[in-house]
Parts: sequence; structure tokens; C-alpha cells
Amino acid sequence: MQQAATHVPNDEVNDEHTVTSSMFDVGSGHKLWYELWGNVDTDKTPFIVFHGGPGADSIGKRHKEVFDPEHDLVLFFDQRGCGMSMSETPRQSNTTWDTIADAKLLADAVGFERVNVRGSSFGSTLCLLFAIKYPEFVQDVVISAVFLADAKSVQHFNDGTIGLFYPEVWQKLLSCTPADRHDNPIRYHLEQVQKYADADDFSSPELVRSIVAIHNYESNLEDLGHSFVYVDPDNPQEDFDPLGYAIFADYEINDSYLEEGYILRNIHKFNGHIYIVQGRFDMLCPMLLSTKLAAAANHATLTPVVASHNIVPESLKALRRIIQEV
Repeated sequence: MQQAATHVPNDEVNDEHTVTSSMFDVGSGHKLWYELWGNVDTDKTPFIVFHGGPGADSIGKRHKEVFDPEHDLVLFFDQRGCGMSMSETPRQSNTTWDTIADAKLLADAVGFERVNVRGSSFGSTLCLLFAIKYPEFVQDVVISAVFLADAKSVQHFNDGTIGLFYPEVWQKLLSCTPADRHDNPIRYHLEQVQKYADADDFSSPELVRSIVAIHNYESNLEDLGHSFVYVDPDNPQEDFDPLGYAIFADYEINDSYLEEGYILRNIHKFNGHIYIVQGRFDMLCPMLLSTKLAAAANHATLTPVVASHNIVPESLKALRRIIQEV
């Protein structure tokens, strides 16, 4: 499940390639955990990595595996309310544009003069927005599982189209949703999560059931396969933390705090290159989104791979090749 406010000791996160890691105060009661990792003497343009979610984190090797620590310098950070970042009010002053501003503050603080950006899923959204906001500061964009954060990006996920490909998973979602909300069951569960989170009732069985419904639906669409794993709402994981899903619900219900169609309307402002590695069978972020982005961008290269949402060896190989070249 997505996790947030998981305060793991630094010695369990850092490795032999960590330059430094610390907390950084971005204001509004938020302190962000960050890690500078790799080779500080490299001649290459450094990277900022935006993790996905919203409500996930940068903890673990999955974000580092595309980079070469001998040649790359990378800034990882946990967004507001996420991972090891800290706040007494993690859902307040927590929007997409706050994250974009935070990334620029962090980049300036560590002395970056120009950057590349890397992200997947909602991380790709943040990469594109950062490039639009700071087009002179960003050299290139390297993204996968493109999510444009507009109505078309989520329509298939909400309206039952998924049932054409994964009928078992769709029916499982409907089975835990009131019949009068079957037209958009995910919206119902997001509203439930937000309602109980707003009441600070994170132990509510209703909140847990809706979080588990969202998790079981989304997680079983992330990979190509025929075996599905469902979490029992009466027995969630020991490290179960609903805050990440409350943040996720806030963003989804508020359309990621973006105007409709913002990315496609504004991507022309960025004149660098956008490298896209896209799973052809991605059920969460369909390939159509990547083709639309590639068509709207000034300079883009789209590399399709045989994959769903998560990174597989073929997509990992493609991403490593691109990062080696930029």
C-alpha cells in the first residue's frame, strides 16, 4: 500500500553513494526529507526525481535503479506529508504547485544551476509541470507511465472501461461499493477517505474499507499477470498508514489542483527534450496519454515497451540508456 509519514532511520535509507541527507524547511509547517546521491564531481547535468502517488515516497531502491552513481548526481525528496517528511498538518498547504516550488527551493539549496527531471506516473506529471514552470532551468525530461492529470487521464479508470480487460478486478471493486455509486466507484471511495480523514477519524472501519478498495483495484492493475492479491479490510498490513491515501484523495478530488488540460496547453513553453518510456499495456496510465504528449511537445521521443504500469527489465534498460545519454 502507499505509505506516508514513515519515518525510517537514515541509516536504513542511505547507502554508500549517499552524499548527504537531511530535513529542509519549506515553510507552512512542512519539513521535507531529501537525499543527495551519486557523484558530486560529475560533468553531467544533475537530476531531480519526483516520486509518484500522490502520497507515496522516495524511500527504497526503486527510484535509484535507473541511475549510475559513478556518473549521475541525483536529488531525491519526499513531498509534503509523505515518507520521512514531517508536518503537524500534512494535508494543509499541500498542493501540486507547492511541490513544484519545493523542488526549486531544494535544487537551489544544494547548488544546482540546471537540472534534468525524472519521474513516473504522478511523478511524470510533476516533471512536466516543473519543466513548464522553469523552462530555462530544466535541460531534459525523462519520464515513464505518463499521467497528464486531466479528465481523459482518469476516465477509463473510473467508468468501467477497465472491466473489458480485468473484469475480475472491476467486479471486486463494485462488490464493495454501494449500487447507486457503481457509475464511478472510485469517486465514492475517495470521498469516503476524505470525509473520515477530515474528521481525523483514521481508525474508522469505513475509511479502512475504502482505502483497501482503492488499493486492491489499483495494485492489481500495475503489472501484466493473471494472479490477483487482495488485502483483507479486516486485517490490513501491519505498517498500514492511511495518511498517504488521504493525501491521494485530496489530490484526486481536486483534480490535482490543476486547470483542465493544463499540461497539453502549456508544454510548448518547454523547449528541451522529453524522453518517454511507456508501457503499451499500462492500465493506469494508457499509452494514448504519451502519444498526445509527444505530439504536443516541441521535442519528444516516445519509446513503447511491452509492459503495464510498473518498470520491467525492458523499460529499465530503455531508461538507463536515455539517462546515460542526456
